[in-house]
Amino acid sequence: MNKNIFFRFDADDGARHGLGHFYRTKKIIDYLKRKFSNYKFYVVIKKNLYGTKIIKQNIKTPIIFFDKSFFKKKFDKKKDIFFVDTFQKDRKLIKFLSKKGLKLILFDQTKIDHLKKGLIINGISFANKKIFSKYKGLKIYQGPKYIFLDKSYSVKKNLKRTYKIKNAIVSSGGADKKNFLYFVTKKLSNFDLKKIFVIVGKSVKKNNKIFSLKKNKKVHLIINKDKIKKYFDLADVSFVTGGTVMFESIATGTPTLAFKNYNHQKYAMRYFSKLNCVIEHNNTKSFTKNQILSFFNYSKKNFSSLYKNNVRVIDGKGFDRVCKIIYNYLSL
Repeated sequence: MNKNIFFRFDADDGARHGLGHFYRTKKIIDYLKRKFSNYKFYVVIKKNLYGTKIIKQNIKTPIIFFDKSFFKKKFDKKKDIFFVDTFQKDRKLIKFLSKKGLKLILFDQTKIDHLKKGLIINGISFANKKIFSKYKGLKIYQGPKYIFLDKSYSVKKNLKRTYKIKNAIVSSGGADKKNFLYFVTKKLSNFDLKKIFVIVGKSVKKNNKIFSLKKNKKVHLIINKDKIKKYFDLADVSFVTGGTVMFESIATGTPTLAFKNYNHQKYAMRYFSKLNCVIEHNNTKSFTKNQILSFFNYSKKNFSSLYKNNVRVIDGKGFDRVCKIIYNYLSL
């Protein structure tokens, strides 16, 4: 039987949230298209120019716009499957689909009082709230081992015999709407560093302040690269925002200073800070020279233990775990 898989997620220019949900969903769609060639795939998003553009450029999948009329559509519980990855939003939609008996796969949802069956994978939201259900039909997977990263992060760099801070990496994810890259890189350029790798995402606009630093010999702008793990491996310290790039930094064992870019990131930052995986900082503009020096000294003293702890907490195998769970669920 041919089946339809609908992927509901948000995609904007980074003004309200990052692009982690979009890239995670894209990887899942690519994986499932290889496994289920007879299925039809659809993307469900709210209507906005940026979201439509980025999907057309990156996911060759028909778009359905999510609005009030969407709830008038007819779905078949034998043929239709829904993924929802909107970080605890869309409760009305989830309740609507659940009542129709559709197969549901939800990412980072903690409000489950209306669910009796489905699949929930909380690789991030568990840091805010762990969930439990009395219903056997509702399968829940939660914790750091379900953090969804590229498969390359399961391969670990060799632990250095001698540790010196020569190279740094700066990354804010996809859009950098708040000029995090510029503020941090500008301050780091005053330190005795050989290279500062700055990850410039595909959604960073051409008028972003970071491009004013491109003539600085220390600053290496890594523009529109899908694979960035090697730069974390080359870095001795990492300055990142609290989204997916924070998890990538932890998975490589790099000493990590994490900054809150969106309010919802505070839970994961707090969780990994308590595990001694990151040092958290809330305000980029108040970031001082002494705080950088303190982080450098901390990293030098604790590098070996930080590395071993970080690669243990996030082992980089979440991609395989999550894909296997989804495949088995859809094959039932």
